[in-house]
Amino acid sequence: MKLSFRAGLFALAITTGLVGKTAADESEQIPPCPENALAHVNTVRSYFEKKDEPLNEAAVADANIIERLCSDQFITMYELADTWYQLLSRTDLTLEQQGQIANRALNILLNADKAERAPHNYDAARETRKRIMSAAIVYAEAGGPRESYFNEGGTFGSCENHWGNVTQTLWYDYKKDWSGEIPPILIANASLSCKDKPGLYAHRYFGELRSEQAARLDDPAAQLVLLKDAEAAFNLYYSSDSGEMRSWDDSVKSEFDKQYDAARLGVATDQPPLPQSEWFLPENIENGNTRIAIALKANELWGPHYSLANDIATEAEFKAQLTAYNSFVSSTFKEAKAAGPAAQTVLYEALRDHANGPLRTPETADYKFPTDALWSWTDPAKQQ
Repeated sequence: MKLSFRAGLFALAITTGLVGKTAADESEQIPPCPENALAHVNTVRSYFEKKDEPLNEAAVADANIIERLCSDQFITMYELADTWYQLLSRTDLTLEQQGQIANRALNILLNADKAERAPHNYDAARETRKRIMSAAIVYAEAGGPRESYFNEGGTFGSCENHWGNVTQTLWYDYKKDWSGEIPPILIANASLSCKDKPGLYAHRYFGELRSEQAARLDDPAAQLVLLKDAEAAFNLYYSSDSGEMRSWDDSVKSEFDKQYDAARLGVATDQPPLPQSEWFLPENIENGNTRIAIALKANELWGPHYSLANDIATEAEFKAQLTAYNSFVSSTFKEAKAAGPAAQTVLYEALRDHANGPLRTPETADYKFPTDALWSWTDPAKQQ
C-alpha cells in the first residue's frame, strides 16, 4: 500500500533520526526537501488552525521535519513560519509558550532570508515578517522569552538587504508614540549586524533613530553619545563604497550638522577649554576639538562686540572688541599657516560656522554675524 505523504515523511524522519530535532548537526546527512513540501505545510496549517481541539503532536513533529529538511527553501520556510504564527490565536497557551512560538516563527524567517530567493510575492513576505516580528516583540516585552538579538548589542548572525524594510517598519511604528523597549534595540542591532555592508537602509533608519532620540534629551553629553552613533550610521548609509549613488539632502545634512554642533558646544562649554597651544595638533584637528575651540573663542569675543546694537556698549568698547576679534583672527591665522593646510582649513571652517550661526552658544545665537570681510580672507583657496 502506498504511504500517504504525511506517513512517508514521518517514516523518513524516523529512519534519519530527525524527529524532534530542528538544529542541524554538520556530521549528519540531511535528506533532500520533498518536492511537495509546500503542500505539506498547508496540511500542518490545517491542523494548527483547529483551535478547539488539543494540539496535534504529529502535526508539530511534521512541522519540525519540514523545517529540518527544507531550511533552504525560501517560500516553504515563509509559509511554515506563518503556520507557526497561527498557533498564537489559541487560548490554552501560556505566555512562555506564546513567546517560544513567536520566536520560533521569527527564527525560521531569519534563516529563510539567508536562502536563495525564488519568485515570490515580496509584499506578502514583508507583511508576514512584520506580523511575526511584532508578535515576538509583544510577548518579549510582556515578560516572555526573548532571543539574544532582542538585547542591546546582540546581532542577527548575518546581514540581509531587506532589513531596510524591517527597520523602516520598526522605526516608523516606534516614533508614533515612542513606546516599547525592544524596537530601538532591534533597529540598532540590525545596523550593527551589517557594519561591514555600507549603503543599507538599516543604517539610515538607525541614524534617524539616534538623531531623534538625541533631540528628546537636554543633556549635551548624552546627546553627543547618540549623535556619534547617528553620524557613524549615516556615514555607512551614504558611503561611496556601497556602489550606490546616494548623497545627503543639503537641508537634512545642514539640520543634522547643527544638532551635532549644538551638542558639541554644550559639552565643550561645560569643560575646561582646549589650550590654544594644542589647537593645531593633528589629533585635535581630526576629532573636531580644534574647530569647536576656535569657534568658542570667536563666540567669546564677538558677543560683547555686538552688544553695541542693544545700546549696552559704548563706541569705544565697540571698537575695542572689534580690534580684539581682528587680532584673534590674524594671530591664529599665522599659527594655522605654520601648522599646515589642515590647520588652515579648520580655522576657516570654524570662523565661517561661527559667523553663519551653527557654532554659536544660545546666548549669542541672535547676535548679528561678523561680516565676511572680517574672516573670509582666511579661506585657504584665497591663499593660492
